[in-house]
Amino acid sequence: MKKIWISICLFLIIIGAIFFIVLGNNSKKEININDIGEKLDTSNQDILIPPKYDVKSVYLHNDDFVSTWVEIIMSNRVEINIYTSDDLKNESSKYINKEKINNTNIKEYKTDSGKREYIFKQDKLIYLYKFSPSEKENINQYLKTNLD
Repeated sequence: MKKIWISICLFLIIIGAIFFIVLGNNSKKEININDIGEKLDTSNQDILIPPKYDVKSVYLHNDDFVSTWVEIIMSNRVEINIYTSDDLKNESSKYINKEKINNTNIKEYKTDSGKREYIFKQDKLIYLYKFSPSEKENINQYLKTNLD
């Protein structure tokens, strides 16, 4: 009887491992920057990506357990994550400030490595901008020009 339970447990572990391997391979996929709106079901909404920075890569994250989101890696160590769900929690960074730019509330955080993070909502999307302090003025200028 003991061998049967051990066999069942091993079988379930193997099935679980296969399940997570298959999910892991499908959860992050490189996409074209022009497909972001379509992938996030917001085709008619402008996506806020500063043109000053070169886009190095764009990834769609979709593991069927959490909301789909996009990761945009840009030049000058700027990264933008765009989420469709507002359950985004920023627990790894220290809250610094909240400011309003063109009727949009922006929360500013500081990471342990000194990077800055802005979190704000624009229409249906939640943005997380990550950047070095030296890029703050450029990011602020872009947001002042492009936020509603």
